[in-house]
Amino acid sequence: MRSGRRGRGSFTGQGGRQKSRLESGRIQVEPQEIRLGELTREVIEELSLLIQEKGHELSTSGGSESPPVLTDPKLLREVLVNLISNAIKYRPQGGKISIRMARQDSSLRWEIQDNSIGIPKEI
Repeated sequence: MRSGRRGRGSFTGQGGRQKSRLESGRIQVEPQEIRLGELTREVIEELSLLIQEKGHELSTSGGSESPPVLTDPKLLREVLVNLISNAIKYRPQGGKISIRMARQDSSLRWEIQDNSIGIPKEI
């Protein structure tokens, strides 16, 4: 992502460190059926004080229609906390942050949009 443009986070885009730890077996993956919308709401609630301190407006859409997914909730929570907290921290005071969840073919897409400094396109 470049500065001032729409930012998107994806579960597979969390960098080589997590992938390396997964591949080496240092992370135990314990898949469970969860609802992505519920997990997203929980993470937002955990970060609500930071959102208020920064004066941001955060909106979500599509979470109530999201089907259950089989994933490790602890690992996914870590990803969501990182993506959402980065959007909160690096967005100037009083910004707008939008989180959308939607089906895309046979996948479930989770997207965050803000106008912060972003992640370089090379990553």
